[in-house]
Amino acid sequence: MIPVRYVDGLRQLLEPVENVVPAVRNPNNGDVEKIAESIQINGFRVPIIVREGTNEIVCGNHRYYAVLMLGGTQIPVLRQSFTDEQAMRFLIADNRIARLGRDDPAMLLEILDELRVDTPAGLFGTGFDEEDYEHLNTLLDSPFSTADEDFAPQRNRNVVHTCPQCGHQWGPGLRTTPEEEELE
Repeated sequence: MIPVRYVDGLRQLLEPVENVVPAVRNPNNGDVEKIAESIQINGFRVPIIVREGTNEIVCGNHRYYAVLMLGGTQIPVLRQSFTDEQAMRFLIADNRIARLGRDDPAMLLEILDELRVDTPAGLFGTGFDEEDYEHLNTLLDSPFSTADEDFAPQRNRNVVHTCPQCGHQWGPGLRTTPEEEELE
């Protein structure tokens, strides 16, 4: 087992893991194994946020579990003041807002290719494995549907699109607003 490696800037924040407690009501089910893998290869880089007075983890519950899984005895902690409402709101927001982001699949595949081929660790520590990589590669190589909103911005940039309901067309060289159409 690789010991938990903390980056230098966090050493002054280290506390015994028994000083903190996981959130009692955390609806997020993080992938502790992938987080532990990331910590092993990338180091522990972001402190957990703990509520002053209660020692309850508001942000970083699954990093806490990953440290325990790796046999760690210390964890970097930032203590902050929260009301009950603020603590719940921040816990929910921290997880939800991260999920609202979207990957640029083409750029992601490009970066994963570089890591996979050009580094000794390959995909280890990225949260992706070979199966994920192949799935992403297959998605980008398969026929594309403009209805797929995750991939639309990344592909078919030079294609004229037609709305199936009204027949409006948009794409390179086409006017897209009624005001522009009136200028013709």
